[in-house]
Amino acid sequence: MGDVPALTVQRGVPRVGVLGGIALHDASSVFMPLGPRHVAGLGRVPQAAELSSAQVNEVNTAQLLGAMERVYMRPGSGLEEFVRKMIASGQAANGQPG
Repeated sequence: MGDVPALTVQRGVPRVGVLGGIALHDASSVFMPLGPRHVAGLGRVPQAAELSSAQVNEVNTAQLLGAMERVYMRPGSGLEEFVRKMIASGQAANGQPG
């Protein structure tokens, strides 16, 4: 979880959060992880869904890209390698995926 846990996202836009230029009224969704297996989201259409591994990876990536200074991980989560790879690739530094 990043130090900005609730993030605005806009479908088709590679940036996340208000600092990425996605204002609340422009967002297609606002989401916030609640724990290792749950995320809450606000969107235009009510729904409940189970995320695929790829979608979980997208949420984790968005959290990392949206962080201002810190990213927090649950011990034993296995995310340390993922975060280190993102930082090494420069994705976390420029706030945009790939």
